[in-house]
Amino acid sequence: MIKGKLSEHYLELGKVVKPYGKDGWIKVNLNTDYIKILKKQKFVFMVQWGSYVPYFIEDNSEIHNNLMKFEGIEGIESVQALNGMSLYINEIQYDPKQLPQSVLLKDLEDYTVYNRDEIIGKIESIDEYPMQLMATIGNDHSTYLVPLNSEFVQSIDDINKIVNMSLPYGLLEI
Repeated sequence: MIKGKLSEHYLELGKVVKPYGKDGWIKVNLNTDYIKILKKQKFVFMVQWGSYVPYFIEDNSEIHNNLMKFEGIEGIESVQALNGMSLYINEIQYDPKQLPQSVLLKDLEDYTVYNRDEIIGKIESIDEYPMQLMATIGNDHSTYLVPLNSEFVQSIDDINKIVNMSLPYGLLEI
């Protein structure tokens, strides 16, 4: 049973990759930041026919190995029908304050970036590369690809849409 009114906001946790074994186990591709969040869930959503459809989790004890099992999904054929589908949770299922920093950094598009009090430009896009998030930062003269991580990001001002960074010397010359 889903309690509470669902919001219009969903967080994508990963994707269904393929069946694992013959008993309905599913191999999923998750960002490791989401394992702790997913372990606490009783259900996730997948988009079917344009709507978010809940799938109740039968077993996620092997989620650290990217394996999970859903109620009513038995056998290879049932799992194959889900291949490639994204897994989501609704905003009511988590506390945004407990999200990993990498999740929060994805919302920084259009923020102005400063490196040691010197303006670099605006974040045009944020892309997920293996092992880290990268921001494409542009100004009138150049475009930079900069890693977004806790080592470089010093502070975020959501009111003024500013990100203060301390980048290694020479990074912007690459």
